[in-house]
Amino acid sequence: MKTVSNCLLVILLLFVLQKISAQQSQRIDSLERLYKNLPNDTTKVLLIDDLFKYYYYNDINTAKEYAIEQERLSKKIKYKKGIGESYNKHAACFMYFNKIDSAEIYSQKALAIFQDINYAKGESKIRYNMSTDIAYKEDGLNKSLEAHTSNIPFYEKIKDSFILGKTYSAIGRIQMVKGNYQIALKESLKAIKILEAIENELETADVYKVMSAIECELGNGEQALSYGYRALDVFKKANDQLSIARTLNTIGITYDTMDQFVKADSIYEEALSLSKKINNPYNQKLVLINHSRSFEKRNDYENAIIKLKAYLELDKNSQDKINSSLGLIGMGTSESLFKSSFRTCKTGKSKVQTISYLFK
Repeated sequence: MKTVSNCLLVILLLFVLQKISAQQSQRIDSLERLYKNLPNDTTKVLLIDDLFKYYYYNDINTAKEYAIEQERLSKKIKYKKGIGESYNKHAACFMYFNKIDSAEIYSQKALAIFQDINYAKGESKIRYNMSTDIAYKEDGLNKSLEAHTSNIPFYEKIKDSFILGKTYSAIGRIQMVKGNYQIALKESLKAIKILEAIENELETADVYKVMSAIECELGNGEQALSYGYRALDVFKKANDQLSIARTLNTIGITYDTMDQFVKADSIYEEALSLSKKINNPYNQKLVLINHSRSFEKRNDYENAIIKLKAYLELDKNSQDKINSSLGLIGMGTSESLFKSSFRTCKTGKSKVQTISYLFK
């Protein structure tokens, strides 16, 4: 009875909190107080899911601590579903820092547990994550596309609309990167239809973010901004700082293509500042590389090199040398960008001076 009462308490609190327009931090404070007062049971284990999700996008170190705590507690009470969920969180943390091989190991462990206990929705989640993570490996785009497509019948069979919608969104992203923009839009619209039907605002906003990038590539700047700001509003309401940073980067690129450089500079700097705040080096690199190219476009090579230097410093300090640049799909490596900047550099510095300036 006590466990049932605890479950009802959690459900009631989450329902009330979702209806209140209070700040996200107040919601998390309430959940953390509840978490501390709960006994060590399955309710406490599953409450970590909400806490982890918040901190993953706002404080990755705290998120990692909750993943470890979920594993420890689940093993203590011999709760297999909780152990599987903790492994999935470990995988997500490794992916945050582009440690793809480690993420794959934990995803496989989680998948084995979910299949063993016949937890179809859990298996669905892991299938999606693994299909997505493949894209960050060498020659991974085609493998990721194939994996996502092959999983669709499974999601339809178990009626997992959430993962099905995310899958069409992922396929849209891959087709965008491959340059198949009309196909990308078509797949993204499939995702929008499914996700809006289940009223999932955050995932729908993520699709609009992708569609913003697609319209930008097609040269439809105003439509791209419309989609981008639509997504940004949702992410800000949810205080999803990682998605805010990524969306700002997309909006910055759009302003850049429209030659609205003052606005682009402001958006890029905001995106970079937020990416530093949440300690996400991958997104910092994305912003820096795009801002560097923006300066090159307007022949401001001095500032282009400054941004490039910051990018190279992040690349140099990366713990994952192989995969540190692979995530920059379609953007080139740091070496090629350095050569591009050097060839067009008109700052008056000699080759030795320029190299010295970049790496001092």
